Amino acid sequence: MMHSDHSRRTIIKGIGVATAGVLGAAPAQAAMAVPTEGEIWSNEYWAKKGDVPLWMFRKRIGAPKPGEPARPVVFFVHGSSVTSRVFDLTVPGKGEYSLLNVFARYGFDCWTMDHENYGKSGRTSDNADIASGVEDLKAAVEVIARETGERRYHFIGESSGALRAGAFAMAAPERIGGWCSPPSHIKARVRRHWQSAPSSSPITAATTCASATAT
Repeated sequence: MMHSDHSRRTIIKGIGVATAGVLGAAPAQAAMAVPTEGEIWSNEYWAKKGDVPLWMFRKRIGAPKPGEPARPVVFFVHGSSVTSRVFDLTVPGKGEYSLLNVFARYGFDCWTMDHENYGKSGRTSDNADIASGVEDLKAAVEVIARETGERRYHFIGESSGALRAGAFAMAAPERIGGWCSPPSHIKARVRRHWQSAPSSSPITAATTCASATAT
């Protein structure tokens, strides 16, 4: 547990390196992540995809203030078997389970959403497939641009959320500051680490294993 903070710093700083390799020479985002202390602030938003309301959620340290320096935006994209809640879990007595909290403390402006037919978002008779997810993200980034003034964002996709994020990156490369999905061998190491140390949180396990893999 003593080295978990260093591991988190390593993997979060490594997002830029990993995404550059995935997307090529994407222009660097002007906003820089600076570890920040204070109370975590959160807010809910709604995007519209045609007639479909899409629920969005945001976390960062402190409420936004006019004229303050922009923070880099990281958007978490959920998979087909979960909702955005998977990125913001609270488990009393089990350590930090919220990725949104962790990234917020490292200076990121954290966003996520429930895709069509998931969570708090609108229900339709349509199939919420990858193409539908791309359209969801197109609607979501308009809200982020309005609220933050930023035009490029980092995306982290979980399971089929990585497919949604990757397809969106192809459809709207001008919106991409970076894109990241853990490769299967890192996921396997995380699973083995967590099983061998069940008292640790999945975030500690993930960052520890990913950091070790990168070295």
